Amino acid sequence: KEELTSLDRWAYLTWQERLKDIREYYENYEFHRVYHEMLDFFTIPMSAIYLDIIKDRYTMRADDKRRRMTQSVVYSILSDVVKALAPILSFTCEEAYGYLKGAKKESVFLEQFPESDFNDEDAKFLENWQTVLDTKNAVQKKLEVLRADKTIGHSLDAKVRIYYENNPVLDSELGNLESIFIVSAFEKAQTAEGLEKVEDMDLWIGVTTAEGEKCPRCWKKRVLHDYSEEMTGICESCYEAIK
Repeated sequence: KEELTSLDRWAYLTWQERLKDIREYYENYEFHRVYHEMLDFFTIPMSAIYLDIIKDRYTMRADDKRRRMTQSVVYSILSDVVKALAPILSFTCEEAYGYLKGAKKESVFLEQFPESDFNDEDAKFLENWQTVLDTKNAVQKKLEVLRADKTIGHSLDAKVRIYYENNPVLDSELGNLESIFIVSAFEKAQTAEGLEKVEDMDLWIGVTTAEGEKCPRCWKKRVLHDYSEEMTGICESCYEAIK
């Protein structure tokens, strides 16, 4: 898990933390809490955050490290979920297990219940990464304002600039914030001039429309090129992925 990108590690550890609780709920026969824990996990951390951010990784090369990491994390979580839900969603999990590549048993009910490897270091990582999520939420609110007044149609139409005075967690994530915010361009400003202060946060944000044209493959605003008769009007990163 230490080799994963920070986003993939966050998703994996968020699940491991939930899995630890889910096992405890089973042991106490609190099956309704298993259901609510699963529902919350897939509604917010997985769907609204992780899958929303990584959905464009299909545009990367098949051997791209980030794409492979995402596949590994999604497979690991899926494998655990099928086994963890089997006691209360028996027929569905048995069918899903049959389609799970790498399934080694004849039945999901011959598998061991998944073990969580969540520890104190992982808890500290999730606590620190909450700063990234809080920043993303603040940016999302600014994007919604531009979407509401028709300045942008999608977050990928936007460029985001932020300024903060002292935040080591954000410093370590600067190269990832463009994808985490799901925008076409990101910049850390040198000053707060021209940016709007976020209430109760050491953060200033400015959102404008991104320069360039919409790449028909990845949808990001980029400078588009004609590379050959077959590959016309695409951005450089998409060309590198499919050449």
